[in-house]
Amino acid sequence: MKKLFFTTILIAALGMNALAQEMGAAMPFVSIDRNPATSAMAGTQTTSALFNTAAVPFSSGDVVFSFQNWAPGKEKHFNLMAALPFSKSFGLYAIGAYQAGQAYTVYTETGIDKGSFTPSDILAGLGMGIAFSEHLSMGVKGVFVMQTLADDAKYNAFYADAFLLYHSAKVNASAGISAIGSKVKSGDNAYSLPAVIKAGADYTPIEGLKLALDADYYLNLGFAASIGAEYAYKDMIFARAGYHIGTGKTPIPSHLGLGAGFKWKGIHLDVSFLTASQTLGNTLNLGLGYSF
Repeated sequence: MKKLFFTTILIAALGMNALAQEMGAAMPFVSIDRNPATSAMAGTQTTSALFNTAAVPFSSGDVVFSFQNWAPGKEKHFNLMAALPFSKSFGLYAIGAYQAGQAYTVYTETGIDKGSFTPSDILAGLGMGIAFSEHLSMGVKGVFVMQTLADDAKYNAFYADAFLLYHSAKVNASAGISAIGSKVKSGDNAYSLPAVIKAGADYTPIEGLKLALDADYYLNLGFAASIGAEYAYKDMIFARAGYHIGTGKTPIPSHLGLGAGFKWKGIHLDVSFLTASQTLGNTLNLGLGYSF
């Protein structure tokens, strides 16, 4: 009975791992949009320099620290993203994230309380973007991920992204693959990361208004799509919204994204709120950044 009690508590604490196995992909947290500006637009991030390294050479440069109150698992996420162009043809990218889940009580098989344990995830990556002309670029990045579910349950993986991007004054379009990497072994089973073929575009029909669209095919998991819009008043006050559709076993379920932002002398504050989803409802993302 005590052994059953210990097992029940442990399984409850490892909700994300169980969800990953049910969905057929390991470490689904690698698919989370950590940038409050694009998550407010329901994850239309394919052309964003804070996700796609191919966009970095065409960007003005940006560094963002964000905090996410991630509703699934009631996790706390601390994220740092940087897009640093060094010339019109070259730029570097960096990302780091630490995620803390809900603490749970650890018991021995004889029922002795050993204290609490907090499951956690770590993500760290570097990348670069190279522009071949004023319109065409490519970018790659490598990311290390580690998931710690218990003292004796730690998993590591590595994945890479690669994208091509077309840039112009009003239209940006990009396509590539993300999260293609090693498998995660758990017992006799091995699970792939949620690798995805992505394509996306953004369009600025008039000054201050940006429309964005992403289409994703998660290998062996299903299709997903996002559509979003951003309106900027004098490049100072921002209003954002979008909708994401997730089908099959894709890592991010369907939801509505809403958000706002304020920028002054390069310093910007952004917030996003995810709703209209039983899984992601009440997810909040707050960000503080500096645009060069």
